[in-house]
Amino acid sequence: MFFRKLVYVGSISVLASCASMPKVTGYSSAPPEIRSEVLSRISEIEKSDRNCVNLSAVNADDPALPQFMKGPNARAFSTGPVRETWVVTACGAQRKYLVALMGDHGVMQLQSVELAK
Repeated sequence: MFFRKLVYVGSISVLASCASMPKVTGYSSAPPEIRSEVLSRISEIEKSDRNCVNLSAVNADDPALPQFMKGPNARAFSTGPVRETWVVTACGAQRKYLVALMGDHGVMQLQSVELAK
């Protein structure tokens, strides 16, 4: 019985932490699992820099990619670096993050996430 309660409480806390991350709007080449990792890193930076744990909005953009190419499969088979700007609203303030990805024939890998200067 104790184990069942422990699993139930653990499940609720995992669901609550997932619910606190906002949906990424705009355009990003990152697949869902990498978007999740980027959000996690941004959340860590916001928490350590400003003691802020409330990300309320995230808008991603790849400024180098022309508007007509922005779509779900635009970078599906890209090779090389991809640089995106993610504008994050956290605790009432907006900050820009630079997200570096590397494309290798359809496989995207996260290289870095840093606060824009």
